[in-house]
Amino acid sequence: MENKKKLFIVIEGIDGCGKDTVIDSIIKTYRGYVKTRNISDRPLGRGIRGMVGNHDSDIIERFMHNHVGVAHMFLSELFVVQEEIKDLLKEDHVICSRWHYSTMAYVGDSPKVIDVIREADKELLQPDLIIRLRLPVETALTRLYKRNQKIEFFEKRDKLEAVSERYDNLISHYGKDLPIVHIPVEELTKDEVLENVMIVIERFLKNSIPGV
Repeated sequence: MENKKKLFIVIEGIDGCGKDTVIDSIIKTYRGYVKTRNISDRPLGRGIRGMVGNHDSDIIERFMHNHVGVAHMFLSELFVVQEEIKDLLKEDHVICSRWHYSTMAYVGDSPKVIDVIREADKELLQPDLIIRLRLPVETALTRLYKRNQKIEFFEKRDKLEAVSERYDNLISHYGKDLPIVHIPVEELTKDEVLENVMIVIERFLKNSIPGV
């Protein structure tokens, strides 16, 4: 009887919105859920994060402004990650912090980049559910500074504002059938964020999988 479809769930949002916190809470509190390593915790992501930490460097600025190249690198990492996800989905629901939608949000500011991402989208595993944690940029910056005491390349105000706007416009790129739910989290405690995310997930399970 335990052959019900397992969900591939993606948590999206700008830096500081609480993605990893809520994912860790789900894994700790509920059975039947596993997570993949954050892209930034993998070799490519760690390497890029290590470089962009010094965003005063002219070389790093030029590198990170090559959005087509950055998109290719992160997308290539996702093709490796999705094989791990396919294996995990045989037994459990899988939750991932970000997918290629974050690539669109962070570097999808030109037709060339958008074309690269759309082409990759044809081959990438499609999430069953996307939950975007919506947080004002000002609040995110306050959290990031308290956490890191240093703002990285993509964590500067102007960049986060552009990223947040592109998250708002994801449907314009992927269509109205994109299975995305936006949850405002600024006024919520960590427990309330967890509660709201699980309400969305459990409602989706009930409506989309017979017998749940």
